[in-house]
Amino acid sequence: MSHLMNTEIFENLLENYQIYKVLDHSVGEKYFQIRDVTVPPKFFWEDANLIKHNNMSAFPTREDAEKALNEIINQKFEELSRWKC
Repeated sequence: MSHLMNTEIFENLLENYQIYKVLDHSVGEKYFQIRDVTVPPKFFWEDANLIKHNNMSAFPTREDAEKALNEIINQKFEELSRWKC
């Protein structure tokens, strides 16, 4: 695949996810979650679109969440690359 095509595939995958800052008012802490924006939850309390990475769904810093999201995207990209070959 060409570099331009790879970049486009990577960006399309990235558009499917968003990092959210969550404030837990009960303990006064914040954390970050990754959610698949292509899967809308039916109810606001559902976690149908919550993404887990290495058995974690809450990341202490935005940088940790971005690192996990990058690993997720790279893994999906590799899976797509193998499928297309």
